[in-house]
Amino acid sequence: MLSSLDLIFVVASLTIMATGLARRHRMWKQGRPEALDAVMTLKDGYRILLSIFRNGRFSDNPYGNTAHIFVFWGFLLPFIVIVVSQFRPVAPAWAGQYLSLFLDVLGLFAVVGTCMLLSKRLFRKQPYPGRQPVHLWIFLAILITGFLAEGLRVAITGGAMKGLSALNSPVGYILSWMVPVSPALLKIVVRAHFFLVLAFIAFIPYSNMRHAWASLFGIYYRQGRPEGALAPIELQGEYFGTGAIRDFSWLQLMDSDACMSCGRCDSNCPAHISGKPLMPQGVIREIGRKMEEAFYGKDAPSGKDAGMFNNDGLIGGEDIWACTTCLACVKSCPVFAGHLTDILGLRQYSVLMKSRFPSEYKQLFKNLETFGDAFGAGRVAREDWISGPDMPTPCQDNKAEFLFWAGCTGALYDEVARARTIEAANVLKKAGVGFMVLGKEELCCGDPARRLGNEYLFQRMARRNIDTMTGYGIKKIVTSCPHCFNVFRNEYPQLGGTFEVIHITGLLKDLLNEGRLKVKSKSGSTFTYHDPCYLGRYNNIERQPRDILEMLVEMKEMEFSGDKSLCCGAGGGNFWCGRTTGRRIEEIRIGQAIETGAEGLVTSCPFCEILFDSAVRQKGAEYSFKVMDIVQLVNQLTE
Repeated sequence: MLSSLDLIFVVASLTIMATGLARRHRMWKQGRPEALDAVMTLKDGYRILLSIFRNGRFSDNPYGNTAHIFVFWGFLLPFIVIVVSQFRPVAPAWAGQYLSLFLDVLGLFAVVGTCMLLSKRLFRKQPYPGRQPVHLWIFLAILITGFLAEGLRVAITGGAMKGLSALNSPVGYILSWMVPVSPALLKIVVRAHFFLVLAFIAFIPYSNMRHAWASLFGIYYRQGRPEGALAPIELQGEYFGTGAIRDFSWLQLMDSDACMSCGRCDSNCPAHISGKPLMPQGVIREIGRKMEEAFYGKDAPSGKDAGMFNNDGLIGGEDIWACTTCLACVKSCPVFAGHLTDILGLRQYSVLMKSRFPSEYKQLFKNLETFGDAFGAGRVAREDWISGPDMPTPCQDNKAEFLFWAGCTGALYDEVARARTIEAANVLKKAGVGFMVLGKEELCCGDPARRLGNEYLFQRMARRNIDTMTGYGIKKIVTSCPHCFNVFRNEYPQLGGTFEVIHITGLLKDLLNEGRLKVKSKSGSTFTYHDPCYLGRYNNIERQPRDILEMLVEMKEMEFSGDKSLCCGAGGGNFWCGRTTGRRIEEIRIGQAIETGAEGLVTSCPFCEILFDSAVRQKGAEYSFKVMDIVQLVNQLTE
């Protein structure tokens, strides 16, 4: 049992911890409110714990996952036993013996896990050296003093009890042969162990251990949200985006405390992998640094105006424009941090408030605003792909089941892109699917504008498209472009445009299963499949394209596929702004595809096909390695 003085120390430790946690909470609350669910319940806590150790964001790193599991259970279960033991529950002797062995084993696992985490911190280059693993050293000291105390106890007990300890406390038994028989030393070690535990608890809010607390909120409030959707901003105001700490939501500010410094976001970021000046962890870290500056009043008298663009930090320049919005950072983060929302908020502020963005985007915005498309081709040119025989007449047959949305790239980019769109239409006709097209009444879906931060332009285009489609009574949309698909499915409903949206791969799979499309004969060629980010990571459509390909050709998977697929580099407006820094992302991806030994690569996105075709030509492999769209393959091999 704890003495009265010990209880005072315990209360002091808990008070210091609570004060620190409350201070961190007040830092978060500098941000704007965010509409969230109700307060967490015990059932929610159980679901969060399950998600932590079951979701692939943790298990994709066996080393880190194993270390965290060892430390987590090696701390939690002994802590529960110690708390319960203070009430002196009655238990049979054999239960105590088994419990002692159980705690010994747990302690060993905790030592191994702590050493694994320390070695990772000590021997891996740390891009953000501000957070030192002091908490891990304290925890290791707790474990060592705990085992040392057990060894001293066994040595002092001696005799038959010492032999029994070989079974109940094997670690203590081994240490008992190495330590002196000294009751005084035992008291010192026990007290040191006790105060180290209190120091560890008190230190939680002031160390990286606070991620264990903050991450619970991120996992709870973000898990299950549609990751493909960006929240709209009100355009009636005079201030847009996130240019200062007050502009972030409190949940975004909390991410800096929830961050585990594991580096998964950086190691999965295509911009970072290819040598571009973007580190997603750096974005989170810099927001956290600015949050603390604002809280302590270092940056502005108001204490809430720590600017993100005052050139004294890591972000706000070329880095935010290097992002391809592929969602790899968010999908790989074990604590569900919102790196992408942060970056796009910074883009919105830079575009709408400062008119500061790469010069290449000036022409893109002008094209979208003037011509309604990303290439400046004009609305009449949108009907060029349907000028051939047997093509539908624009804006007729509005009783058809589907609206077929060609998109800017499919209708306007070049002859190859238009040929793919014609093939898609031919496949639908071959299967007897009724569809209409909008022709020159089709505008850009607005995705490039929104991903580049021009929310005003996005909402204007989206509302016009919604009005047009609603006016024709459209209920279902099918498209070949994952970017159009994502924005229709996840973001148009925010503006009142609710439609049933289907990517063409989903429709093709149904048509093949129903026998409306029949495979002529399965090809013996071997292909690998590239998952477009806006289809795979954003909308979890990974199985349908593979089901189609398995009916048509032989398949070989790349090492990085599914939600681990490497981006082609086109997203986030990068299709219109070639980056000269580092390597071309599409060339890295094509290299991964060629390494499989497949004869070619199949994708289901016009942007991916265009960039991969260019990368293959750059490598001089256009005659030995094919790049195809899935629609092209279906059109060739079905009847």
